[in-house]
Amino acid sequence: MADSEAHLFDAAGNNIGSYKLEVMDTFWKRFMGLMGRPEIPIGDAALFRKCSSIHMFFMKIPLDVIWYGPATPDSHAPVLAVSRAIKPWQLSFGPKHTQGCLEVAAGTVPMNLDSIEILTASSGRPKATVIPPDYRDVVRDHIQVTRCSDTVAHLGGATALLHSRAL
Repeated sequence: MADSEAHLFDAAGNNIGSYKLEVMDTFWKRFMGLMGRPEIPIGDAALFRKCSSIHMFFMKIPLDVIWYGPATPDSHAPVLAVSRAIKPWQLSFGPKHTQGCLEVAAGTVPMNLDSIEILTASSGRPKATVIPPDYRDVVRDHIQVTRCSDTVAHLGGATALLHSRAL
């Protein structure tokens, strides 16, 4: 599991627990999920963002799934539903407006869960800003076009093309 975590809150805003998260952020991780794992340790969870349904194909253990909605300004996401003890080889769908889900070991979700706060490893860091390069220090070649009285000697046959006159 990664450095990310999800804090659990009840309706009064009290912290009632947390999970260490494994963020499923690539196609392969999202496809595989927890498939084939013999167990998921209590206190660990798999985070699926932008996910409104899951499958339990090829799973060996039942899971609880916490479906969450869009985050509020205080970064708490409301828990829309909890699917408890989903058995292997079943499908599960989140309610309307689901933003993602947490898959956890069956029986580990508190009954009074109201909202979650997801802190991923990247969310604690300030976002990188793109700074355009400073070209003032770069030495550039300046091309200067000047007229010369002796253009034929310098440019050969290109004089006529440059000055639009015949030689």
